[in-house]
Amino acid sequence: MLRRARRLRNCIDKYCTDHDYSQFRISNMEWRQIDYLLQLTKPFFQFTMALMKTKDVTIHSVFLVYRKLLEHIEESNQKLKKKTTLWKMNMYAALIAAKQKLRDYYEKTYRDHGFLYGTGTLLAPQYKLCAFDDTEYSKCHNETSKRYCEYLRTSFVQYQQQVPEISFRTIRTALPQQTSELDRLLIPASHSESSAKDDLDEVDQYLREGKNTEEGWCFSISDLP
Repeated sequence: MLRRARRLRNCIDKYCTDHDYSQFRISNMEWRQIDYLLQLTKPFFQFTMALMKTKDVTIHSVFLVYRKLLEHIEESNQKLKKKTTLWKMNMYAALIAAKQKLRDYYEKTYRDHGFLYGTGTLLAPQYKLCAFDDTEYSKCHNETSKRYCEYLRTSFVQYQQQVPEISFRTIRTALPQQTSELDRLLIPASHSESSAKDDLDEVDQYLREGKNTEEGWCFSISDLP
């Protein structure tokens, strides 16, 4: 609604002026507030639309979606906390509450059936360990990511024992081109180092293979008045 209103600002202003609807006219200060709200909610809108469009499995993207949103809120907080205007201070307070709410949901992804999200992320060829190669994440959840790796390793060994006639080995292939809108939003900013060792087992080789793909998007309110 706000995006459409912003695009139609000239038409809305003209309509209110031509028909003398001063009670419905949006002031310049209110348009500035709308600009701020659009910047603050932009990634939430993007992820919502991307998830609505995809028909593929998305469990492997859960961690990264939450982290991208939390990073955006934190960056916005750092800029808004310097503001002294009342409505900007109110937005800052609202973002603090939003961050806590989002973090509560985020914590459930590794506390409640977290192994599903963790191993699902490790199994995604475009992410693997690089999805967990993050300073903030490592400080808080390093042991949890190790648990995901061990769960994957245990599951692999069990499967290997059940199907002994299959030769398991890591085949190095180029990653498929990321075409979905969700993938484009979630290209990791960091990557795991590829291993040059030949004595690693299949799981180690798989987890250590990575591709350096540094691309992303940023949202800034620093340029707004």
